Amino acid sequence: MVGTATLMVSYVAQGQIKSEAGSAISQNAKLAKATDWGKFEVRLYKDVDAKITFTLRTSWIPGEAHRGMFRYQVAAFPSMPTISLSAKDPASSLADGTEKLMQRTHNWSIYLELNDIDGFVLRKMKIPFGYGVDDSARITSLSANGSAQMDASEYKSFLGTSKASGTWTISWDCGEN
Repeated sequence: MVGTATLMVSYVAQGQIKSEAGSAISQNAKLAKATDWGKFEVRLYKDVDAKITFTLRTSWIPGEAHRGMFRYQVAAFPSMPTISLSAKDPASSLADGTEKLMQRTHNWSIYLELNDIDGFVLRKMKIPFGYGVDDSARITSLSANGSAQMDASEYKSFLGTSKASGTWTISWDCGEN
């Protein structure tokens, strides 16, 4: 009878371990799903009317000993064509203006700030942007696709719940402009 009781306890413990492991796998799968955080629009320059739109997508991948990775994709592009079209070739003028605006933005230090559901800063990281080009090799946008070490609990505090989530914002440092 003692052997039977021991066997039952062992069986129950194994059932809980499998349940916890399955739950962890299920939770990790939810965190690994890409989340689109929408748009952030801002006017960066006093001397240019154009605004820049930033977009953010994130996900998380597990790692051992709390060494998971926060993954992000950030894009930046002019919100709308507000560049003057006074040149003889309006399309060329617009392309030139967009290219200059994106090159100017690329030269600045742009930061992604992640906040938890209570508005506290979780992370602030410099974004290493690369150029996005069109078929004519004209610069039309900026993009970054990277990762940073982050454990699951920190990423969860950014994701939040179905009722409230964290927020994100863009900040910048242009030096002398």
